[in-house]
Amino acid sequence: MSAHAPENGTTTADGRHAAGRRGLVRLREEVLAAAVALGSLVTSPECAVCGEPDTVLCPPCRSELHAECREPFRAEERAPALGALHGFRVVAAADYARAVSLAILAHKRRGHPRLARELGAILNRLLWSSWDPGPGTPPREEVWLVPVPGSGRSFRERGFDPLKLMLKHCHTGGLPPGLRSVPALAVIPVPERMMRGVLQGAGPRSVIRLLPGGAGGGAHGQKGLGAQARRRRLAGSMRLSAGFLLAHGPGTLAGRRCILVDDVLTTGATVAEAARVLSEAGASVTGAVVLASTRPPAISQEEIHEQGVNSWTGSTNVGNGYQAKKVPFDSGSERGSTVHQKAP
Repeated sequence: MSAHAPENGTTTADGRHAAGRRGLVRLREEVLAAAVALGSLVTSPECAVCGEPDTVLCPPCRSELHAECREPFRAEERAPALGALHGFRVVAAADYARAVSLAILAHKRRGHPRLARELGAILNRLLWSSWDPGPGTPPREEVWLVPVPGSGRSFRERGFDPLKLMLKHCHTGGLPPGLRSVPALAVIPVPERMMRGVLQGAGPRSVIRLLPGGAGGGAHGQKGLGAQARRRRLAGSMRLSAGFLLAHGPGTLAGRRCILVDDVLTTGATVAEAARVLSEAGASVTGAVVLASTRPPAISQEEIHEQGVNSWTGSTNVGNGYQAKKVPFDSGSERGSTVHQKAP
């Protein structure tokens, strides 16, 4: 029995205060999101993809955006940080290029309802096309869809959570049966992580790396960092959220199958950290779904030219010799997906 829910049905003062805090947080998020949406409406809009004035997403670019997401594919081999996660699958709706990348970037900057609605619809379609409860999963057992959390700093700078807005519109289309969205994770504030590092005897370089711009990460933290640097920076950066623990309790993840969801997969370090937290709480984290996946970097500009990985040329090669190949769904593992295999 929870400490905040006594057997006699009364509510303790701690429980009332916690519920009040959650209500204030939700109210703050809704007010900020409304302000961002209003601001994007009153300012002169332009198409997120082509720049056409007086529209957030013009009809031709909307068609292009959805066309680029018609063939989901397996993307875990692109993310080096996921190599240690045995059997972990990632399904992406599209390459992070052309209309898809521009729409995601514009959504992160503006938070416009139109972009959130379009990207949410794509994410919903991806969930339905790739959903499979997995062999041996009891018919009535829920699988939890867990969003990868954004940092408090990003929320304060933007005034909204881009992934949360997309998921809001994704949910309006209805989730596949047996799949439930559960926001279970939170990012640990940087000052707290730095203090913990100092108390654990971490060296100055390791502590400074956590600061925005530390270790060459730029003002926004991770941009420009390689796979190893991202892993080091993100290690130990997440935990179960206080809201989740209050609502569900720490033991509810034991044996629970979970799937992560994020907007963009790069090195996989963020997804790997989220999977670590859930796994340590007893969950079985089997994979992730993402809107887009970045292409593996080629070794040189000459190799880029030879492999045809320029995203604007429409080449079938997608970097480091990986080539998209449509495969049939087999044994509940690759339904309706496109995997990337080494081109001959």
